[in-house]
Amino acid sequence: LRPYLAPMQIHSVGTFFVAYAISAFFTRILCRSLFQRYGADRLVALGMLGMSTGFLAYLGLQNAWQLVIPGCLAGAAQAVLFPALVGRGSVAFPERYRGLGTTAMLAMFDIGGLVGAPLAGGVVHIAPRVGLPAYPTLFLLMAGSLMFVAAWYYHRSRRIPTTLTQ
Repeated sequence: LRPYLAPMQIHSVGTFFVAYAISAFFTRILCRSLFQRYGADRLVALGMLGMSTGFLAYLGLQNAWQLVIPGCLAGAAQAVLFPALVGRGSVAFPERYRGLGTTAMLAMFDIGGLVGAPLAGGVVHIAPRVGLPAYPTLFLLMAGSLMFVAAWYYHRSRRIPTTLTQ
């Protein structure tokens, strides 16, 4: 985030993280019953679409206070997406191994960061070489990818039976 904001003379990212934390906390409290009401699959898709919207919100930044917008969007999306993904993924394991399933899901998040961070850095590094703006290209690519995966996941999940509420 810092390298993206530096050319705009925005040197503090604290606004983003405060908005992210507050948004995630209150979204988690206010939406705790959504899992039972709508099911994990809908919440996974909703969370991915929220993350996508958060990436798009970076594109309009001009002032430090505007970091509240992507911070709130990303925080709320994470608060919906994370428990839905872990819950949906762990249910694939037999009940007596659900703890192992949860551990495996958390490990997948780490692997995602291990693979995703260098890929994102590659986009930022290569985009200017082909005449594209580095960070806007990354944000659009991430938003588009998340929208595609959300639609694919939701469509596919409608055909797969589950023991969780649909």
